[in-house]
Amino acid sequence: MLFEYAKRLMPFYPASIILIFVTLLAHSSWTNAPVWHESSQLLAGLNIWKFGRFDTQSVNPPLIRAVASLPVFFLSPNHDKNKFDRPPVDRNEFHLASIFVKDNGDQARIFFFVGRLACIVFSIVGIIFCYRFAKDLFGTTSGMPPANVPQPGWYAVSVNYIYDRSGQYRYFLHFEPVARTGYSIYIYYMTQEDVERYNFQVLIR
Repeated sequence: MLFEYAKRLMPFYPASIILIFVTLLAHSSWTNAPVWHESSQLLAGLNIWKFGRFDTQSVNPPLIRAVASLPVFFLSPNHDKNKFDRPPVDRNEFHLASIFVKDNGDQARIFFFVGRLACIVFSIVGIIFCYRFAKDLFGTTSGMPPANVPQPGWYAVSVNYIYDRSGQYRYFLHFEPVARTGYSIYIYYMTQEDVERYNFQVLIR
């Protein structure tokens, strides 16, 4: 009964997970920004849009910083051509970034926040891709978090969940994984017979 009710709600799970995930990312983007590398990356992205320069922070691919800095570019930050439209010498982009932060004062934090929000799109694309990939291979339930009780189907579960102190997914210890991805992701395939056998063992304890 509970499983049938959960199946009816299945179409709403992906959107709910994405909404929660985006909310947490947005909160973290404000409370934990910027990190030390972020100022030079944002400046390098702005140099792309304003001056057509790709040589600032050229040790990293430009896609992420170009996306992050695009909405910031439209906010018109203080970005003086005489200061920043020049090739970085001896990796001095961190020095240039400190100048950029000083020129923009308290607004700089807003620019970092907006830049981080723009990058959330990469996380959303990743979530949708992983869900659709798992769904196409093994069905809808494989793209969702495992249930609190065993249900038939395919599961990819981190050992962190299996051995979590709450014990919520510890029932996976009673099943043998059919494969492993990397060092910490176990792949399980539970048949109806496996689940019934487990439930019977729980009942007779």
